[in-house]
Amino acid sequence: MKKLTRFDYMLAVAVLLGAVFVVGFLFLVRSFEEPDFGVTFSTVYAQELGLDYQEVFVALLDEVGVRKFRIPVYWDRIESVRGQYDWTELDWVLNEASGREGIEITLAIGCKVPRWPECWHPDWVDGLSDQDRDQAILEAIAAVVTHVGENPSVTRWQIENEPFLAFGEGCPAMSAEFVQQEIDLVRSLDDRPIQMTASGEQEPWLDMAVRADVLGVSMYRLVWSEALGYSFYPFGPEYYATKAAAAKLLADEVVISELQAEPWFPDLETEYSIEQMYHAFDEQALLDNIDFATRTGISEVYLWGAEWWYFMKENGESRHWKAVKGLSW
Repeated sequence: MKKLTRFDYMLAVAVLLGAVFVVGFLFLVRSFEEPDFGVTFSTVYAQELGLDYQEVFVALLDEVGVRKFRIPVYWDRIESVRGQYDWTELDWVLNEASGREGIEITLAIGCKVPRWPECWHPDWVDGLSDQDRDQAILEAIAAVVTHVGENPSVTRWQIENEPFLAFGEGCPAMSAEFVQQEIDLVRSLDDRPIQMTASGEQEPWLDMAVRADVLGVSMYRLVWSEALGYSFYPFGPEYYATKAAAAKLLADEVVISELQAEPWFPDLETEYSIEQMYHAFDEQALLDNIDFATRTGISEVYLWGAEWWYFMKENGESRHWKAVKGLSW
């Protein structure tokens, strides 16, 4: 058998990259069907906005018609005392979902799950060694998976949220070895697909895709940071389409797990007036981002900001809420 030279390897990589760009280009020149939409829903964020999370969830189900949800399970809320689990909030959400047809829920579990401060460990974790903390995370994950059991509304597990991205407050460094331990644990307990997530703009996707059945990526256009203030990501739909084509060589499916559908403020939204919030992100900005995501060709898109739409509606500004009612939920 011929021994492969460095040139052969370089040629293979070039062919692969060429194929990926061709596929990405084909994504762009075809006409796109509207993807299936869902939302990330956070009980905590609803409450931070002064809302009743149960009221918001029912409205998303029955008024808007949402059928796909990504729902974080907050560790500090289910295990505020070690070994004592409170399932009240999670059970209410799952029972409410189970009372309707066609609901599909991705449960995000672990220490780092959606919404600031990103990492949601209980206070008692602070006194643990790194090894004991990791063991506690595994125990909490196992408890959630076992408790949920065969609930038909839960169709997918998400393990952590962008675990390798240095973003969040009080977040422990997560090694690839520990994340793999989490994945192996969930696979040993349950056979539903596993979703892993990565930043759509700041991370390579392949290191998550190789671990996942489903790769979820974020998609943001206008962001804020202390260093730069507001900045605009210059990427077009072809950037995401091309990366998705490469990731699908490893994962079964690629979804947009977090599409920006609310303003990004440096402070809590409630510190701004309704008029300021509207002008920072009006319904046309929302529709433009939806159109942008559609033009990537990615067939499943979860919008970020559903609780905020409801907050705006309850404060007399219902244009975002009305705009999303026409989507293919």
